[in-house]
Amino acid sequence: MIPVKSKPENVFAQDKFIFSKIGFLPVKICDEIIQYGQEFKNKGSYGPWKGKFEGCGLPLDHYIHSFLNELWEESINFFDCNIDFIECYQLKYYKFGYYFGLHTDHIPNLENKIDRKLTMSVQLSNENNYKGGELVVAGNILPKTIGSVFIFPSIFKHEVKPIGFGERWSLITWAWGEAYK
Repeated sequence: MIPVKSKPENVFAQDKFIFSKIGFLPVKICDEIIQYGQEFKNKGSYGPWKGKFEGCGLPLDHYIHSFLNELWEESINFFDCNIDFIECYQLKYYKFGYYFGLHTDHIPNLENKIDRKLTMSVQLSNENNYKGGELVVAGNILPKTIGSVFIFPSIFKHEVKPIGFGERWSLITWAWGEAYK
């Protein structure tokens, strides 16, 4: 018989559940990726309940995949999980009034017995060039320092607050691995 117990205290320690590297990506690389996005962005939206933004994908052979690979390896050790592959990187562009509402990125693929397990978000914009647009993960507002990388479990609720002024660019991707049991 499964025992019945009181609910354990839920204490969220950001440093234990969000992998962070502040200012990891050089400004030059951030600027190059933004330049690519300015050329190829298209309008995208997932309905009024999710948000409004524009974006595009990066090619599978883009150098950022290999550049960030070491960071992925480090984060996989941090989370002590198995990862089978990383999705193609996507650029997200937000301007005045744009946002991405509270959501999770977790997607189970029952047929293949894999899940989207980790979410990566890279801050590409200089934080002085926009107001608002905070990335909030599990109720925690993350730093807006250019080049910062955050990786967190895809089951965590997160959002990008509305932009009040300027433009915000970010680079996003997800890691997939063996299904949760």
